[in-house]
Formats: sequence, C-alpha cells, structure tokens
Amino acid sequence: MCAENLDRTMSDPKLRFHTEDTYHFFPQNWWCQMGANFNGDYTFLKVSRTNTREFWEEFYSILRNQNVPDDLMKLIDEQINSGETSHTTYHQAGVKEQVLRELQQPYNMNLFLKAFYYDYVLFGFPLPEIKT
Repeated sequence: MCAENLDRTMSDPKLRFHTEDTYHFFPQNWWCQMGANFNGDYTFLKVSRTNTREFWEEFYSILRNQNVPDDLMKLIDEQINSGETSHTTYHQAGVKEQVLRELQQPYNMNLFLKAFYYDYVLFGFPLPEIKT
C-alpha cells in the first residue's frame, strides 16, 4: 500500500482495521489509546539526526528511574541498535520524493493533517502550511 499514491492510501476504508499497513502508517497516538488514557503521565522524547546522544541519555535515564532491569535494558538496546526494521520503506528509492510531491497537493495535505493532527499537538511539532 505504501507504494500507491497518498490520497488513495489515506482514503482507503480498509485502514480502519488493524493491519500491517495501519500499524506502519497510522498516527502513534492511536496505538496507545491516548484519547481515553491520557492523563499527563507520558514522557515524550523527541529524536532527530542532530540530537541522538541527548535522546539516548534521557531515554536510558527514564528506564533506570523506572527500575527497568539491566538485562531488559540490554535487550532493548540490542534491538534498537540492530538497524531499521525490515519493513522500512521510506529510504527506498523514490519513496521520500513521491510522498513529498504528493503532500504538495492541498487535498492530500488536508487528509494527512486530519489523520496526524493530534500527533503534531501531542508531540509538539509545528503544523505545516496548507497551500490552496
């Protein structure tokens, strides 16, 4: 599905069901039931290619403060550092360019923002402009 065009993907009624595509594509806040359970007890960590060291320091500090056992932290570390997941598509040739090109269309950007609005709000990201 990720290889298809964006408006078709986001308009697909099958995405209302739990499938590999919905887990891969849909907003993060949907999978934590944040709408029902959000009480301010979540800690959100921002990661980017420029702040990785700070991210990992804070991440492991949180795990230690929550008394996560060392063997479990080691397992988490091994899985995180093993590389991208096998289903990663964003780095495949042309995928990034296709997504960015399709998001230039106001209809697609509108669909995208409707789906991901609460992720932007929860995680503190600025909303992109919609060109008309």
